[in-house]
Parts: sequence; C-alpha cells; structure tokens
Amino acid sequence: MVISNRIEMRKLDYLIRKNRRKLDIVRYKQELSVIFDVTFNDGDFLDMEDSDVIISNFLDSYRSIPKNLCKKYKGDQQDHLRIDIDMLCKLIEDEFWYLITSKSDTCGVCKVNVKTALYKYADIIGLDGDSLCVLSLDKRMGICMDYFEEYEDGVLLAKHELGFWGLSGWIS
Repeated sequence: MVISNRIEMRKLDYLIRKNRRKLDIVRYKQELSVIFDVTFNDGDFLDMEDSDVIISNFLDSYRSIPKNLCKKYKGDQQDHLRIDIDMLCKLIEDEFWYLITSKSDTCGVCKVNVKTALYKYADIIGLDGDSLCVLSLDKRMGICMDYFEEYEDGVLLAKHELGFWGLSGWIS
C-alpha cells in the first residue's frame, strides 16, 4: 500500500509540474530571449524526464567539486570575477551547454551558448535568484556560480562563488 501511495504521489507531482510548465514556459522563454538576444522556442527545452536526469547529473558532479576548484569573490572584487570568467572562456569551446536554473524543474533544461551565459552571469543570476549553472552536453564539464550574502565583521557583503569541474588550467 505504501509503495502504491508513493507511485501515485510521483504521478501527481509530475502532472502538477507538467501543468505549471504550460503556464511558466511562455514567460521563461521571453526572459531568456532578452538575456541571450535570441528567440527561444518550445523545442529548445528538454522534456521534464530528460531535464531531471541532467539536473541530477549536474548536482551529483557539483557536490563532488574539490574546494580548491572553487573561488569566492566579495562585492568589491567584481573585476577579479570578470577576469576569471574571461580565463574560463579561453578554456572552453564556443559551444552549446545545458543551462540549469530554478525554473528548469518545471520548464525544462535548455541549451545555450556557454560563453554568452558566462558573460551574462548577472542577468542569469537575476533570473534564477542565486546561481548560474551550466553543464556540457557530454556531461563531463560543468560550471556553477553562486550569489549569496554573508556577514563579515558585522557587515553584510554580497559575494559570488565560482566552481567548475572537468576543465584544466584553473585560475589561481
């Protein structure tokens, strides 16, 4: 009986997500189109099942990033962050990667130009709420940039953390 209830709950969750997708994807496509200056269509998004696999793969890989492959930046270090983004862009090809945002759970993961995504990090973090996450199509490389606020000596500071895996030539 318990297994049957879990299956029914998963089906219900899936149907709710599918219905929310119909409502949310129109606005999400518009928001992404403004950021990337290209038109996004329904076909640009993976279905929920494939998106769930990509998100799971990303999260599993992200959780295993060694701390030496993460770098933190305070609010006054935005120039350093931009320099490191430039360096990362030199390490990767100008190609499409999966973009994972807080809306990917319902709208699906979509493919975007990874370098554009990195250079537009502030816009994507604004859309997502707190992060920019991209995963290469072969799932071997990933980049995550988190935005957070943290108290330091009694002062609230805006910070970014940049982490990656599968790339060589990390920034010092």
